[in-house]
Amino acid sequence: MTPNILSEIEKKARNNHARIGLGIGKISKEIIRSAEAASDYADVVLVGDGKAIKETGTGIEIIHSTEPSKKLVELLVAGEIDGAVRGTLSATATLKKLKSALKIKKLYRVALLETAEGVSFFLAPVGIDEGNSVENKIELIKRGVEHFRRFGIEAKVGILSGGRFEDKGRDEHVDRTLMEAEFVTK
Repeated sequence: MTPNILSEIEKKARNNHARIGLGIGKISKEIIRSAEAASDYADVVLVGDGKAIKETGTGIEIIHSTEPSKKLVELLVAGEIDGAVRGTLSATATLKKLKSALKIKKLYRVALLETAEGVSFFLAPVGIDEGNSVENKIELIKRGVEHFRRFGIEAKVGILSGGRFEDKGRDEHVDRTLMEAEFVTK
């Protein structure tokens, strides 16, 4: 039986109580309040414009930076934080800094989503420049499945294409996605 993914993550978070950096670009009261609520699970550190963040009245630790994407990645790479959440920082800028700092060319991200009925599932690729070749799709699946096993999840993988099999021959792009989906599935 597959465990409830969110319950497993919550349990591991409470037990580990990691130090997590949260990137603050645009300041919103909602993100600050969410960070405060996360204190049950982690020691949150806000990374961004210290003066502006202090004006929210939060008691959370703040690390001031005029380049919060860069600072967040530096903290992560140096081991000063156990994990990082991009928060309101630019995905493009933050991921570019992360890839550069780790000297990697590709990221393989998977998003955890939940339906209104409480059914959790993973969706990938996350970014527009991820999973855009057959090789990358296969690598993303392999890495994702390996990661899910840490939570005791035996993955069932579904592949989306740009159309249905009966659409074959109507559009060159759809034909290519159908062919790739069939190849990746095998």
